[in-house]
Amino acid sequence: MRKGLIASIGAVLTHAGLGLAQAVLPMPMAPEPIPAPREGAPPGSKTESPPAMSLAAPVVVAEPDVVACSSCPADPSSKIWFRGEYLLWWLKDAQTSVPILTTGTPASLGIIGNPGTVTLLGDGIFNNAGFSGARMTAGAWIDRERRFGLEGSVFLLEQRGDSYTNGAPGNPPIFARPFFNLPNGPESASLINLPNAFAGTALVSASTQLWGAEANGLVNVLRLSGVRLDGLAGFRYLDLIDKFHATTNTEITTGQGASGFNGSIITGPGAVIDIRDTLNTRSQFYGGQLGARLAVVWGRWYADLLGKVALGCSHQTITAQGNTSLSLRGVGGPPATVPGGFYVVQGVAPRTVEDRFAVVPEVGVNVGYNVTPWARLSVGYTFLYWSDVVRSADHISRFLDGSRIPSSLTFVPGQAPIGSLPANNSDLWVHGLNCGLAIRY
Repeated sequence: MRKGLIASIGAVLTHAGLGLAQAVLPMPMAPEPIPAPREGAPPGSKTESPPAMSLAAPVVVAEPDVVACSSCPADPSSKIWFRGEYLLWWLKDAQTSVPILTTGTPASLGIIGNPGTVTLLGDGIFNNAGFSGARMTAGAWIDRERRFGLEGSVFLLEQRGDSYTNGAPGNPPIFARPFFNLPNGPESASLINLPNAFAGTALVSASTQLWGAEANGLVNVLRLSGVRLDGLAGFRYLDLIDKFHATTNTEITTGQGASGFNGSIITGPGAVIDIRDTLNTRSQFYGGQLGARLAVVWGRWYADLLGKVALGCSHQTITAQGNTSLSLRGVGGPPATVPGGFYVVQGVAPRTVEDRFAVVPEVGVNVGYNVTPWARLSVGYTFLYWSDVVRSADHISRFLDGSRIPSSLTFVPGQAPIGSLPANNSDLWVHGLNCGLAIRY
């Protein structure tokens, strides 16, 4: 029996050995390397392993588009900008259909309609030359993304005008100021120079000046590669000043000459009549405006297009002043002076004020080159329109009441005032070239 038990145990062990021999054993793995301890680390301290190398694709971060423009702060890398420009602009001419000075024969006496009468000054235009000026602009973005900003601008054109002087040697021996004598005529003339009667001179001048300012808020509405569109909204101011001045100085040289003064008839040599007329107009626009500016850039070159329109009030003022003086040559003392000139007759109110609704659109285009990352040169064109203004030339009239002209032989003193001059409204357009330099920070 013992032999049988030993034989059974041996059979079981043999069967188990064969089963273990058929099992698949895992391959032995190489031991993980142990990093060298850091210099100065205490024995037994843990040492961090270097990070495992990642095979993931790198992440590319896109840079924001950079767009430059000549008249706008379109470059997101610039937060503050200044720009100065030279302007050469042309204004709508001040036109008058009134003959201001005439000449003629001793028989015509410079009266319109008489044979031989010729217009010396009038029936034409004033200020037909270009106006030089300057425009300054400054602005800044107020947020980190350069999407909201503020910008202010001011421009000024020189005061420019025409003048005419008669009475110098070589000028016609006869000249006068023609007018239609109200209420029913006839055609008449106030003589300034006539041989053997009057010796005189005349000075006529007219000038114009325009300036303006604006302040706008900016908001970026579109930004693509090479293209940027900004909207703007703000306030606009314009100021147009027109001046007209006429002065005559007439001396009675012989007993053949006679002039009126404040209802009296002045004769004899040595009496000098001075007549001064001033007609000044001023138009001031106050209004809100909306607009947009589109900028396109390619390399260092850029172009931009600007459009805006302002709606508001055109505050118009007409100032009329006239006086007539009498002095005696060789006699001391101040001259006698009475109100009322020639165009500004006696009884006219010295000031007329009127407010009218007006529209002021403007368009501009600029092309330029980025000389450095912070400096830009540009050239461009601007067109501006003002729908309602007053001009001094529009208030010169040849239809005058001789009974209200102090130097007229038919003058009647002590008449009731006739009130303000009626406002004769017109429009104004301005256009021209600009070139400048912009600095960005």
